[in-house]
Amino acid sequence: MKTSNVCFVALYAYPLFDTASRAPFGGSEVRAALLARLVAAKDDLTVHFFVGHHGAADRQLIDDVLVHQHPGYPMIGAPALIAGASARTLVRRLAYAVWARLPFRRVLRPVVRPLLALPHRLRPAVGGTEAPQAEADGATAEFAEPCCASETAALLERCAADVVVTFGVNDVSAETIACCRRRGCASVLCIGSDSDLADHFRFASEEVDAWGRTSWRGQYALAHASAIVVQTEWQRQRLAEAFGRDGLIIANPVVTDPVAPGEGRDIDVLWVGKSDGCKRPELCLELARALPNRRFHMVMTRSDPTLHETVLKERPANVTIDDYVPFSEIDGLFARARILVSTSTLEGFPNTFLQAGKAGVPIASLVVDPDGFLTATGSGFVAAGDMNALCAGIERLVSDEAAWLRASDAVRSYIDRTHNAGRAAEGLVRLIRACADEPEGDKQSSSVATLASR
Repeated sequence: MKTSNVCFVALYAYPLFDTASRAPFGGSEVRAALLARLVAAKDDLTVHFFVGHHGAADRQLIDDVLVHQHPGYPMIGAPALIAGASARTLVRRLAYAVWARLPFRRVLRPVVRPLLALPHRLRPAVGGTEAPQAEADGATAEFAEPCCASETAALLERCAADVVVTFGVNDVSAETIACCRRRGCASVLCIGSDSDLADHFRFASEEVDAWGRTSWRGQYALAHASAIVVQTEWQRQRLAEAFGRDGLIIANPVVTDPVAPGEGRDIDVLWVGKSDGCKRPELCLELARALPNRRFHMVMTRSDPTLHETVLKERPANVTIDDYVPFSEIDGLFARARILVSTSTLEGFPNTFLQAGKAGVPIASLVVDPDGFLTATGSGFVAAGDMNALCAGIERLVSDEAAWLRASDAVRSYIDRTHNAGRAAEGLVRLIRACADEPEGDKQSSSVATLASR
C-alpha cells in the first residue's frame, strides 16, 4: 500500500500535544490537533505536524503524530528564539511581540500598520518581485508568490510532503501554500472564522488587518490552495461568490463521548475566549452586572493587554476569571455550566459551541448563529445584537428548568449528529487521498467537488 506524507500546520497547537506546556491556543488549534490524530490512525497516511518552536526537541512522536518544532517561528520565551532562527525571523517575531504588548495599540494601529507591512514589501519572492500590482478598478490582480521561507521548505523536504493541511487565511498559510507550489505538492486550506473570507482578501493590497494579516497574501492563499475546506454552508456560498472557489464542507469536529453533568451545575453562565475586540469579554461583565444573583465564570486568554487588565480590574463580585485552563480540564468546566454565552462579533463554527453541545449546555449568543442552527434546533437562542434580549434570555433559561432541559437535549443531539469527529475525519481523509493521487501537474488546479466525489 502506498503511504502518503501529510503535514498539518498550526503553529500554536503544541500545548495540545504536550500537556506540560502552558502556551496559549484556540479553537483552530484544537480542530487541527484532533483531525491530525484521527488522520494518523489510517495505515496509508503518515502525519507530521508543524508547530512554532517552543524549545522542545526538534521532532517528537506523540499519539502517532510526528510533531516538528518550526525553527522559523520561535515562540517568545523559548530557547529557539535565540538559537534556531534567522536574524530576519527574529526581527519579525520580536516586532510583533512588542506590538502585541503596546497599551495604546488601538490608537496607534493606523500609524503602525504600514510599518508592519514594510518587511513584507522588502522580502524577496520566489521567482520574482513580491510586491503585488492591484488593478486600477480594484479587481483581483495577478501578483508574485509570497516568499517561500527556507525553514518551511526544508521541513517539507525533510518530511517528503505529499499533502499539506494549513488552517486559517493568514500570512503563514500563504507562505506555506507558496512552498507547496514550489515543491509540487498539494495544499489544503481549512477556513476558520468567517473573517477568513473578508472583503479585503479580494484585493491585491498591502492592507494589514487587526490580526496582522496582509490582504494580498490572504488573496494568494485563497486563490492558490489546491483545495479549500469550509465549516458551514454560509462559508461555502461566500467562498464561491466572492472568490470563485469551490469549498468542501467538513463540520468542525468534536469527540462526542458524553460528559457527565457537574455536581449541581454551579456555574450559571460560562464565557470562554480571548481578551480581544472580536470576543468582547467586557460585554460579559455587563451581563454580570445586570444579573447580580447569577454566577459567572470566564476563561479569558490574554490577547489585548489593555483590555485584559481592564476586564480583570472591573469584574463584579459574581464573576470568576481564569486566564488559562488546560484542554484536559475544559470538559469538566463545561459540565459545571448551565449556559454558555457568546459575545463575539463573528466566528466560524466555534469550538466552544462544540464543547457546550458535548456537555449539554444551551448556548446564548449575542450575534453568532452558524447556519442558523441555534434558532432552528432550539439549542439556545441568538439575541440579534440586543444586550437586553440576551440578558432576558439567559435569565429565562436559567430559571425555567423545563426550557433548559429541552435546550440541553437539543444542543447535545445536534452536535452529536452533525459534528461527530469520526465522520469529519473520514471526509478529510478522502480529500487528502484524492489530492495525493492527483498527477503532479494537476495539484494546483484540483476541483474540490471532483475530489470529494471520488
